[in-house]
Amino acid sequence: SVVVDIADASLNSGDKVSAVTFTFSDAPAGFDLTDITAVGGTLSGLTVSPTDPKVFTATFTATDGFTGTGSVSVANASYTDTAGNAGSGASDAVPIDTVAPSVVVDILDTRLTSGDKLSFVTFTFSDPPVGFTLADITAVGGTLSGLTISPFDPRVYSATFTATDGFTGTGSVAVTAGTYTDAAGNSGGGGSDTVAIDTVVPSVVVDILDTGLNSGDNVSTVSFTFSDAPVGFTGADITAFGGTLTGLTPTADPKVFTATFTAFPGFTGTGSVSVATASYTNSSGNLGTGNSDTVAIGTVGPSVAVDILDSRLSGADKVSFVTFTFSDAPVGFDLTDITAVGGTLSGLTISPFDPRVY
Repeated sequence: SVVVDIADASLNSGDKVSAVTFTFSDAPAGFDLTDITAVGGTLSGLTVSPTDPKVFTATFTATDGFTGTGSVSVANASYTDTAGNAGSGASDAVPIDTVAPSVVVDILDTRLTSGDKLSFVTFTFSDPPVGFTLADITAVGGTLSGLTISPFDPRVYSATFTATDGFTGTGSVAVTAGTYTDAAGNSGGGGSDTVAIDTVVPSVVVDILDTGLNSGDNVSTVSFTFSDAPVGFTGADITAFGGTLTGLTPTADPKVFTATFTAFPGFTGTGSVSVATASYTNSSGNLGTGNSDTVAIGTVGPSVAVDILDSRLSGADKVSFVTFTFSDAPVGFDLTDITAVGGTLSGLTISPFDPRVY
């Protein structure tokens, strides 16, 4: 008779090999590998013990991808003893699981923006994982939190991915191969998924080209330069103070718009053009920040009051002072700007006390 003994109690992809001993009641005659049947693996290296001719050993190697009960069997009458008696058979079995577990990672949202930075992520394993934690996961473009096992299926986990503010590009969540096992101890394969991310808040720079406007030049071009091509940007998103804005037009560059600012007649002070925050978005749907620019405006035309002090002139009194009182200190005012009828004007002098008075 013979006793077959597979030494290992179980085999997996990390430990696929076991010694097998064949212990006979009598030294067998004509016993070789052809007398042995292996299920779930292969047998090699059959060798008789150098100290006991009744003991043979061999190596059983489990087949990759096999799950089930493996066995090594010696058939009845496949050997004899030295007297020619046909021997009885025997076998031993071993549980085998050499199927490496796998995982499918799924980021549920297809796109993340500054207005929607969160997505659930599911991890669906082929077998319930052992030792699976957040430390086994790598996140790019965001952070992962709240890893939880499903109460309904031990093969499914979920977590929350939060995109990083200011990130634009492809985010990902990946499980590193070899960081978990199944219950049989097989090392698990990796898996990953990606998501498009744009959490950069768009901005705009408003530029009133002229540094000052007056009644002689009350018009200036205004440019609006965006960090990203805006979506939904119209004149309704712009506030003008001290004038009106017209002719909002995109340029050949989709990130640049222009318009015309016309100062109000009779306005003196600081004019401005402003784009309101959250009045436009970029193509990802991120709400934009606002901006403004100012311009000094003086469109009130200066005036002058002329006063001939004497009410009457004669041969005995032919001279009178004349005052010129301006609403604003004049620029370029001289005698050539004055017309006198019935006399001549001379000695035009500015007041030492008030630059508006001559």
